[in-house]
Amino acid sequence: MPVQGVTEDEVRTAIAQLEQEGRRVGLKTVRAQLGRGSNTTLLRHLQRIRPRLDEQRRVAPPPASVRTELDVLLARVWATACQDAARSEAAAFVARRAALEAQRRQLSADCAELRTAAERLLERVERAERQLRAMQRRLAGAAWKEVEVEVAVPEAPVAAGDGR
Repeated sequence: MPVQGVTEDEVRTAIAQLEQEGRRVGLKTVRAQLGRGSNTTLLRHLQRIRPRLDEQRRVAPPPASVRTELDVLLARVWATACQDAARSEAAAFVARRAALEAQRRQLSADCAELRTAAERLLERVERAERQLRAMQRRLAGAAWKEVEVEVAVPEAPVAAGDGR
């Protein structure tokens, strides 16, 4: 039985399968898909088929009216996106400002609390200083009285042989 060569229809079918699978169409991939065929025969079929496929795949450019409508639609989408971004930025700004204002109020309350605590400490220091001065006056008065007592009561003279 004679060996039949690969036909152009078989190559077309292999190309369609490769494209459907998303694989690259080339001499090696077509041969692997078919499982047979000489490089020369496959190359000849590919050279005949490819220009026709490329021509079938070419898409005419859209008419000017479609391009204009697309431009208008894209301009609207762009304007909407810009407005949304501006609103989002404004909302973020308002939220950040509110957070900073709350932080400022808390810091102001903390400062007032610290001032009150400092005033209480200052009062305690002043009271302690008054008490210290009063104690110093009492000590000075007591020391002066002790001196007066010593002056008023002279010590008895020590006898020569007493050994003290």
